[in-house]
Amino acid sequence: RLCDYSERIVFSLIPVVNFGTLFLGPVLAALWLHDRKLFTPGTYVLFAAISIVLSAKEHKYQFQVSTNTHRELSQFMFGSYVVLVLIWWLAVNRFGMIGIIVAWLLVEVVQMLYIMRLNNRFFAHHEVLDTKYPLRLAVLCSVVLVASLRMLPHTALLPLVTQIALAVGVGAVLLAIVIPAFHLAPIWGTVRGRVMAKLGRPQ
Repeated sequence: RLCDYSERIVFSLIPVVNFGTLFLGPVLAALWLHDRKLFTPGTYVLFAAISIVLSAKEHKYQFQVSTNTHRELSQFMFGSYVVLVLIWWLAVNRFGMIGIIVAWLLVEVVQMLYIMRLNNRFFAHHEVLDTKYPLRLAVLCSVVLVASLRMLPHTALLPLVTQIALAVGVGAVLLAIVIPAFHLAPIWGTVRGRVMAKLGRPQ
């Protein structure tokens, strides 16, 4: 139940936070770096994709670490990062920064899939883990990443205040989508019920 509840909560927050931050990218470039030209939509979208995968991976990784069964995962991650460095060494001269980022993204995806496999094996004596929510997260984020790649070249030219409002709006729309997509209402009901019981108040 902890695995299910935490997955639904974390996975619902991942698109809201990451895409809200992505659409704030031009604002941060303007205010922090003092140069809007440093915002390149393609690069930022790739970094957003990496951030999404890392966020999901960190959640899945916790079950291995918390149960002290992470030796196999640690060996795989170390090996895959060594391979990543070799890929960078071969790809950087030909593909530059984009090659580095794409290779990093692919390695993180492979690690994420491997962690899911380990978790399925770890929970096998209890029940088969449902892949419904990881798939929903992958589909939702893929669609929004493509849409962001098309929108950001235009929205990055808007006034800063408008861009901030747009980022908040994107987060709000995604929040409205993830609440039913990840069935958060029952979780809220359960948490509320337990809090009320602890406080000795009627539910």
